[in-house]
Amino acid sequence: MKLSIYIPCYNDGEYILRALNSIPVRDDIEVIFVDDGSTDDSLKIAREFKSKTKLKMRIIACDENQGISYANNIGIDSCKGEYFYLIDADDYLYTEEFEKAMNELDGTDIVYIDAITNENARLSPSENNHNLCAGWFKFIRTEFMEGYRRKINCYGGDYEMWLALITKPHTSKHTKILCYHYNYPREGSVTWKREH
Repeated sequence: MKLSIYIPCYNDGEYILRALNSIPVRDDIEVIFVDDGSTDDSLKIAREFKSKTKLKMRIIACDENQGISYANNIGIDSCKGEYFYLIDADDYLYTEEFEKAMNELDGTDIVYIDAITNENARLSPSENNHNLCAGWFKFIRTEFMEGYRRKINCYGGDYEMWLALITKPHTSKHTKILCYHYNYPREGSVTWKREH
């Protein structure tokens, strides 16, 4: 398996079909959908999608909400591919460009891509900004990730984890391929709540 894509979800029922439909249907991709005890119809939507799609897809349903770090860690632990990639449930991929980015997965530890926001602001990770520490900016070689997980019950636990990871000796590549849509600004999102 070339790539595992994990999607942590909590009450994102209005968005998740867009995210799931943006994933390329390929034999070398698996999808792990982690429902973190949603109280809306997120889990039902994911199950209905799985029953109809040709994607290789696993669904992990938590009995109760345990938080974004917990759901992310389950996703990472469940990945079986050579590489893994995070999609936030309210975001989506540019499918063809994402497949181009997959062609860059050549054994490099971290392979970076670009993203764009709802306001058409292009985001590119570099040594001069914090974008290096956002999960969806990068494909990670699974073996390289061993031992690194998010802290539980900690806002920004992903930042601390990614920062520790990128300070570990590694190889990296910046593709500049624009293949991720970051649904921001979006009222009600975790980031929006933090900023308001």
